[in-house]
Amino acid sequence: MLLFMVITSVKAQLAEVAQPDSFQLDSIIQLIDEPKEPRFINIVDKEEIKIYLYHPDRIDMQKPHTKDEYYFVATGSGKYFYDGRTIDFKQGDLLFAEAGKDHKFVDFTSDLFVWVIFY
Repeated sequence: MLLFMVITSVKAQLAEVAQPDSFQLDSIIQLIDEPKEPRFINIVDKEEIKIYLYHPDRIDMQKPHTKDEYYFVATGSGKYFYDGRTIDFKQGDLLFAEAGKDHKFVDFTSDLFVWVIFY
């Protein structure tokens, strides 16, 4: 119930800072830049595509997903573990995770925010 209330509150706040056709990163970050759950904001939630802004906190606890996804690094840097290998990433990079593959962010800066696109 608490998670539902937090998500409902975030959606209401998101409506205040976003236009239907654009999203300003700085305004959205203000909604997520607190040490509380969830550490993501759902931007678009349609059957064929889902878009989030994700901000992991010290440890990325992700598990493999059922859909392919892209990560666009909005801010921050670190290392990305994907399917048994680790690569460096930085702001502006685009990362991919195939459905069912192990992946997570490791050794990342505290200012890491990534746009997540599931399709």
